[in-house]
Amino acid sequence: MLFEDEHPVVFQGPLEAITLGREAKAALYKTQIQLPVRFANSKPKDWPAFQASRIKTIRQFEQDFIAIQLSGANEANLVYTLEGYPAKNAELKVLASISSGVAPEKLGGKIILVYRACYDRRV
Repeated sequence: MLFEDEHPVVFQGPLEAITLGREAKAALYKTQIQLPVRFANSKPKDWPAFQASRIKTIRQFEQDFIAIQLSGANEANLVYTLEGYPAKNAELKVLASISSGVAPEKLGGKIILVYRACYDRRV
């Protein structure tokens, strides 16, 4: 099972690839394998990303945001995979990969490409 960070990073204003890449790498370095603390009683309103968004309803949150999952493709994390979901319960997803050793601006650029493919519904 995958769980999101308890303290998501929230960006304001236009986003640059280098900033996004730096924050993504920092978040990846902080991850750890652990048992879920409160999964049994968890509800969508408990999601840290939903709470950080300050949107009032889960329905609006799911309409306004695109989920992109960034994770290590193997135990050594030599490659990162990015999975973008254009919509809730989408039958298709956008999948990309990139070396974990790339500069932050390259990682950020790849995340932005996945986002745009999901948002525009074009590849």
